[in-house]
Amino acid sequence: MTRRICIPTTCIIFIGLLMPKSTHGGTTRYVKDGGTGDGSSWTDAYGDLQQALAVSLSFDQIWVASGTYSPGDDSSDTFELIDEVQVYGGFYGTPGTEGDPYARDPDPATNNTVLSGNLGTNGNSSVVVTATGVYEQTILDGFTITGGIGGHDGSGNGAGVYVGYPCTATFRNCLIVGNRVPDSGSGAGMYMTDGCRPTLESCTFQENRGGTGAGMFIMESDVEPVVRKCKFIANVAVHDGGGVFNDSYGDLILYDCIFVGNEASDGGGLSNGFYSNVELVNCLFSGNTALDNGGAIDQGGNILTLRNCSLHGNSCICGDGGGVHLQYGDPATLVNSIFWGNSDSEGSGETAQIRIVDGTPSITYCCIEGRTGGGTGNINNDPVFIDADGTDNVLGTLDDNLRLVPGSDCIDTGSNGAVMASRGYDATVCIDDPIVSDDSNINSAGQLFEENLSPQSPVLRI
Repeated sequence: MTRRICIPTTCIIFIGLLMPKSTHGGTTRYVKDGGTGDGSSWTDAYGDLQQALAVSLSFDQIWVASGTYSPGDDSSDTFELIDEVQVYGGFYGTPGTEGDPYARDPDPATNNTVLSGNLGTNGNSSVVVTATGVYEQTILDGFTITGGIGGHDGSGNGAGVYVGYPCTATFRNCLIVGNRVPDSGSGAGMYMTDGCRPTLESCTFQENRGGTGAGMFIMESDVEPVVRKCKFIANVAVHDGGGVFNDSYGDLILYDCIFVGNEASDGGGLSNGFYSNVELVNCLFSGNTALDNGGAIDQGGNILTLRNCSLHGNSCICGDGGGVHLQYGDPATLVNSIFWGNSDSEGSGETAQIRIVDGTPSITYCCIEGRTGGGTGNINNDPVFIDADGTDNVLGTLDDNLRLVPGSDCIDTGSNGAVMASRGYDATVCIDDPIVSDDSNINSAGQLFEENLSPQSPVLRI
């Protein structure tokens, strides 16, 4: 057998492009928990991030050392991003390392740099971070955002991060965790509205709770975020979209994303509304749950496209389509994807993997449990994952390993053309290697995920 090798140029990223620059045309301001200075160095750092934001201008950078920072003393206080100001967290704050962009840990899971809405005896911030009127050069990188309760201006929307028009800022390496809105509210983790187009890279939305779109809620016309390498983990929505709810009247594309252990009434992982198009490329859904329909994905909108995705172990308790629930006859394209081990109220057969209420979706080069119909390149053989429920033996956690074992029937059965057709994805080098044997340690989409990201989607390979 031959091994297909795909080298997407989006994965060839110089680390310097993701780090703050020591020379950036503005002033670098330093913030350190307990600081009492003027922000000119780590020794004389500000003790309050709000002080640095208040005096920063375009092209300034704010470097924040590990610590916990609150936006103020009142529930209406929020960290409001400043246009073309870049804010980086995770610095060690060691005197003598001023100007060294590598003197930091950008990973919010380990850097202990927290923007907290917990105001002690004063309650909680309604919104921890607000991003409106900010454009491309605006960056928030390397923070945990937590403790927002309530939502923007009493609306019940967006407790962790509220993104409004205009906004084309970048959020990178952020852990948005433990934010809450009322059951009537939306976007406990992040709420986007009114034509904003932010970029989200390597962010995690975890354990946020609310009415709709607990992890992320996308609403109103022409909202088209770019979402890459993000994780949606254990978010709970009372209504639709545990991980993500999209009703943007626009196009949403998610690349290399993971949805695990999210819960909702409909669309445990993702729910797509009536007027929205969504495309998922090289994404994984594991252990998501819906009370009614669409354990992983509930599609009620315009166009749904899944390319090189894996859906396993997702479930509906009372309704249909443990994997994908397709309704209203809107067009859907499912290609190069695996639907296996999903269940609904009727069992774990073909319709539990993909429930088609009406319409005729295009389903090709897919592995579907119980598949009885036709379709070019479709198979119904067990994909044989390495360890579908991970070392903890629990579905819907990050150690679920959905890579394929050597010899899996899903190896070398996909379509190169489907990968190349993905909008906006620069996967320009795809070849067959007739010499090197197939290797289950190589992601069957051509290693579109980074090597250190687990689990990885075992999509079909030519």
